[in-house]
Amino acid sequence: MQSYEYKVIPAPARGEKDRGLKTGAEKFAHALGLAMNALAREGWEYWRAETLPAEERSGLTSKTTVYHNLLVFRRPVGERLSPGTAEAMVAVDAMEAAAKRLISAIAPEGRAPRLGPAAAPKAPAATDPAAAPLKAEMIRAELSRGEGARLTAGPDAAEPQEA
Repeated sequence: MQSYEYKVIPAPARGEKDRGLKTGAEKFAHALGLAMNALAREGWEYWRAETLPAEERSGLTSKTTVYHNLLVFRRPVGERLSPGTAEAMVAVDAMEAAAKRLISAIAPEGRAPRLGPAAAPKAPAATDPAAAPLKAEMIRAELSRGEGARLTAGPDAAEPQEA
């Protein structure tokens, strides 16, 4: 009688984007095929899909029952891949590619970091000869915006200030 070893993995929760795939069902089927083909290269045969209940915490004291979709694979015991064979090398490459896809697909959730206002560029110092036209432009802009506001140069002479 043949004996088997089994491997159970969670079914993909989301589809995987690829060229030419438009609907959610197509993307999900593609993700499922990628997972199944990666394990098939390691010698695992797809056996069945199961939906099983699991009790999980909900809040501090209560528990709820959730259902998980799982994929079951099997392979005969004694037919493991020996290291160094071509099949083992292909399996390792497939696992590394799948791990890279998984790592790149995971994005942290939560709030984005808070960004402050952009720093305004500082006007050149008054000692710079090129600063005079820039300062004049700033004063004209302030005068055109404000009606009757009197402007004088501030202590650092970089920006006009209201008097």
